[in-house]
Amino acid sequence: MKLAEVVPQHKLMPLLLPESVAQVVEDASIYRDAGFPYVEIVCRTSCAIEAIAQTCRQMPDLYVGAGTVLSLDTAEAAVKAGAKFLVSPGTDPVIMDFAKAHNLEMIPGILSPTDVAIGLRYGFTIQKFFPAEPDGLEYLSALGSPYTHTGVKMVCGCKIVKENTPAYLKHPLVAAVIGDWIIPLHGTALREELAVTKAWLKSL
Repeated sequence: MKLAEVVPQHKLMPLLLPESVAQVVEDASIYRDAGFPYVEIVCRTSCAIEAIAQTCRQMPDLYVGAGTVLSLDTAEAAVKAGAKFLVSPGTDPVIMDFAKAHNLEMIPGILSPTDVAIGLRYGFTIQKFFPAEPDGLEYLSALGSPYTHTGVKMVCGCKIVKENTPAYLKHPLVAAVIGDWIIPLHGTALREELAVTKAWLKSL
């Protein structure tokens, strides 16, 4: 799977914050059943690596990524658990070198032209604009001047709500958003909101 091709089609990056392994597996299945072929499981809790492993084991058809990858140890553990791509809030050369060495896709975090340039040098054409707020759209417009023609696309995270999502998705640099309104939801609440959100995103 090529994230740079698939993510813009769905306009949303499913972000799962593990509270328990069972919760992550259930929520990942909800995203899969809703038509999302990929999910990001963030490595901020003690059960995250096991959640990645169980999700990969139970849903081999789902493209599972590890998020908030801040160290080489986390990257190694996530890949050993089955993660197919990595997401980081920054452009850490150690983690990007690891991704390239293991032929992994990666979404590095960017907040400056230098970050974008480094990510592109590594061949990562989909990047994470973080934090997107405040003033993210104005900043993206300035950033777009030198970089729109390169084909780089952004997944925007941090304080992305329903009110500002349409404006972000209209920006030529933006591939998708991480929706703050959907991240806290689990189970039935997630399934119901996701059905509404997916139809809404399709209309944008």
